[in-house]
Amino acid sequence: MPSQLFNVFANKFRENTGFDHLLPRGRRACKLEIIRQFWALDKPSRSLILASAQQNPELEVDSMAGIPDPFDFQDPPNLIVSKRGIIVRTDFSDDNAWDSFCKAVSDSEIEGVKEMQAGQQAEEDDGEDGDESSSEDEEAQAPDTAGSMPDDDVSTPASDDDTPSSFIIFSAPEHRSILEGASNLSLLRLFNDVSLVHAPPKPKDATEKPIQHVLVDRDGLQEAYEGRLLWVYDQASNRDQSVRAVSLQGQTYGSATADSWRARAPFIWELQLNVDAGTMRIDFNYDYDERARNFAVWG
Repeated sequence: MPSQLFNVFANKFRENTGFDHLLPRGRRACKLEIIRQFWALDKPSRSLILASAQQNPELEVDSMAGIPDPFDFQDPPNLIVSKRGIIVRTDFSDDNAWDSFCKAVSDSEIEGVKEMQAGQQAEEDDGEDGDESSSEDEEAQAPDTAGSMPDDDVSTPASDDDTPSSFIIFSAPEHRSILEGASNLSLLRLFNDVSLVHAPPKPKDATEKPIQHVLVDRDGLQEAYEGRLLWVYDQASNRDQSVRAVSLQGQTYGSATADSWRARAPFIWELQLNVDAGTMRIDFNYDYDERARNFAVWG
């Protein structure tokens, strides 16, 4: 769901300043300019704008949803996830390692889908056995009213052929200049929409103050991103087939948007599935150099 906090300021910004001149750059670039303008305000001004939403709930409407962006992707039907994740290649020094990694991801996904389909089929078979027993009892008691379920109501699990991948593999040579060595934050900005959320609250027993940065906590607010899970193939991936799973927003007190956690190829599909379903949350690691790089990219 689009951030209501961001929408309030975006609509105020459009009302007071207008952003039509930004539209040729795409929706995401337009939103980034708006969020920069928001953070440039002093705290009282930011608070006043956000408070206005209580009197004007129409400001929470996402007025930018229909603006296209160069890096929008359309998801095919029959996905087993709500939206595909993006595996993005940022190191181009070893094609053999990259090909091996992609095969490992594909193999684990194919195997996982087969197991899922087998489980679904087993459940359906059990259900059919129960229906048959029930039908036999009903026929014995009331033969004139017994009937069968229409074929239209029978759900058939998808096969390997018609189950699309849960990932977008992005390694386009024409975009190598912006992908090679890219930071987590740069990739979030490229593929996802900037948003605004409340920073994770401070636990009662916490003694350290959070870093005052928009990616962590700025006066109780945090810059976040909405969209697809990103799995970043980098130089280290050539050695161990692991990728960086990038955080769209800080999950716990003191954590930052664009922090990441490494996952190996055979486990990426299962992680994608569970995080997408909301049954798993990744506790992203804090790496000083990586976070410092994200802060530097933010400016």
